[in-house]
Amino acid sequence: MRTVVIPFLLSLSWSVPVLAAERWSNATGPVGAASGVSVAAEGHALRKVRLYLEDGQVAGLRAVEAPLGGFGVRYAEGEVLAGRRWGDFRTLDAGEGRFVTGLQVCSGPDGALRGLRLWGAPLRRDGTLGPAAPSEIAGPACARWHPPALCGREGIAWGVKAWYQPGGALTALALRCRQP
Repeated sequence: MRTVVIPFLLSLSWSVPVLAAERWSNATGPVGAASGVSVAAEGHALRKVRLYLEDGQVAGLRAVEAPLGGFGVRYAEGEVLAGRRWGDFRTLDAGEGRFVTGLQVCSGPDGALRGLRLWGAPLRRDGTLGPAAPSEIAGPACARWHPPALCGREGIAWGVKAWYQPGGALTALALRCRQP
C-alpha cells in the first residue's frame, strides 16, 4: 500500500487595521548635541513648518499637522524648540490637501539653520502621492544647502526631529516617515 500526500493551500482572509511601516529619514544639516521631537496624531500628517526667527537665525520650530482625509490644521503633539516660539516667524506650507515629504536645511557660516526648503505632495484618493513641489525660505546668511531629508516616493512625514546648538540655534532636521 502507498501513501499519497496531496498538498493544498488554505487561505483565510479578513480585514484588520495595519500600521504602516515607519522610519526616520537621514538628517539634513550638521547634527548637534541636543534635540527635540514632534509627532502628528494618528490620522494626521505634517503640512506646515513654522520657523521662529531671532537675530537672523532660526531659534525655534513648530510642526503643524493636518488630517489625512479632511481639512484644517493644528500644532503637532510635542514641540521642537531651540529657544523661543513667539515673535517674528515664517511658515512653509505644503498646501491644502498636501503633506510634507522632504526638508532641506541651509546653514550659515556658523552652522546655524539659515534657510529651509520643504517638499509637499498631494495625497490622492487611492492613497498614492502626486508630484511633490518645493517651497523655501532662505536668509542672506544662507551659505550651504545640505543633502535633503526625504521620505521617499511613497512616504509622508508625520514627525520631525530637530538638533540645535547649545546657544539655541537649530542646525539639523530629520523626518519621521510612513506610508499614508
